[in-house]
Amino acid sequence: MDKTSHKDYIIIGAGPAGLQLGYFFQKNNLDFLILEKDKISGSFFRDNPRHRSLISINKVFTGFDDKDFNLRFDWNSLLCDKDELQFKEYSTKYFPKADTLVNYLNDFANAYELPINYNVEVTKIGKDEKFVLSASNGETYVCNYLIVATGWVAPYIPNISGIEHGVHYMDMKLDKEIYQNKRVLIVGKGNSAFEIAEDLVDTTAITHICSSQTIKMAWNTHYVGDVRAVNNNFLDTYHLKSQNAILDADINSIKEEDNQFRVKVTYNNLAGEEEELIYDHILLCTGFKFDNSIFEDECKPEVVIKGRFPNQTPEYESVNVKDLYFAGTLTHMRDYKKQASGFIHGFRYNASFLARNLANKNHQIKLPSVELAWDTDTLCDKIIDRINSNSSLWNQYGYFGDLAVINYDKVTYYESLPVDFINEKMMGEDSEYFIITMEFGEKKEVSDHLSNTRIHRDDYENAKDSVFIHPIVRHYANNKMVNEFHIIEDLEAIWREPIHIKPLKKFIKSVNDLNKISE
Repeated sequence: MDKTSHKDYIIIGAGPAGLQLGYFFQKNNLDFLILEKDKISGSFFRDNPRHRSLISINKVFTGFDDKDFNLRFDWNSLLCDKDELQFKEYSTKYFPKADTLVNYLNDFANAYELPINYNVEVTKIGKDEKFVLSASNGETYVCNYLIVATGWVAPYIPNISGIEHGVHYMDMKLDKEIYQNKRVLIVGKGNSAFEIAEDLVDTTAITHICSSQTIKMAWNTHYVGDVRAVNNNFLDTYHLKSQNAILDADINSIKEEDNQFRVKVTYNNLAGEEEELIYDHILLCTGFKFDNSIFEDECKPEVVIKGRFPNQTPEYESVNVKDLYFAGTLTHMRDYKKQASGFIHGFRYNASFLARNLANKNHQIKLPSVELAWDTDTLCDKIIDRINSNSSLWNQYGYFGDLAVINYDKVTYYESLPVDFINEKMMGEDSEYFIITMEFGEKKEVSDHLSNTRIHRDDYENAKDSVFIHPIVRHYANNKMVNEFHIIEDLEAIWREPIHIKPLKKFIKSVNDLNKISE
């Protein structure tokens, strides 16, 4: 009996990224199959985060009815055309429970009847002309294009002597009695480290959080992967002298002795002070990484960033394996620790772009666009409409942009494309175009996160000094940026007043006038 299945596209993983990509593939009538090793979709969230509360926000009440606008504050929904599959229909909690997300993802898969083969673990991937996947069920799957949407499936373990004595976040026991009156070291300074530390704060004798990097707070960096306020109560116990501590130090070695662990550290101070500290438990909140071990040598993707990510082009294609693509958290390689591609509210837009781009490259389905008259008012109206309603440029600030290509008396307007794709892959030497993004400005103060010197709301001539997220329109010619224009920040992020529109029109008109002269 033939146990080989042939598809044009195979997606590995039925988590949020695989489902989102499958949704768009289905809309384009592509020939595809999703393989999922578990019996349900979104199985990662069945176990993670360990304490079951998400830190992806779910702001149900915004005062607006615009579905796209409201996605700015809904970080869990997948992009789709069914109102009943908005996450607010599943929970009204600002920080919802992970179990709710699992239910939502499986309802999404069922509602669209996505072609998913469950309980199929891919054990080996090879490639000749096509990809050949061997699976745990004894079947073989063959495809022209392979998309890996598995997320980070392996723990990342730093190279420290004795690190094997630590227990990774994925494997630690949650019974708090184990840690009662004990000395605990948590390695890592991300949200998982603070999640664990906060849970143990009423249990341990001493908890230390340690890594060589100084803690970064999301309220300062605007990067949602840095430590969030919802997880930072532990900071009080450090600053208010409650025995706990946050250490900026390199861990040199870990040795077991008399049922405890001796940990040698070098502090990141001017003196390079060294110390040996004693702990009863060591917990590793060091993150996850991509596992490329199932790939044969002829198609093993190159990895970067300490081996944690597959190296990718702006199109999310492997740099060394043709027709191998990535979706979901793995695409965070392109905006690592800057924007939101490591999270649903970021990579849902990456998946939308990936589907559009593959349909264009492989099936001659043009990238969606609208054609506008090349005049100041028309383009200004389009930009004003987009900056007041989009969610993609807002959530993927600075990384995604709209593209307006000038072609004689017409402008072709594309929505929601990665800026690096536009500049590196899409636009040629003779192109003239605008890229519209939304970005935070540079904060002048380096101390208190609430200390921001903001410009006057009418000082549009200095809009470039806006600190809060605001729209930026950049003009390019011959693959070089000619000029950029900032629309001044607004408290409620609504840009419909004359102070926003008139300066934008002036900027667009200056480009239009130059075009007329050159003609």
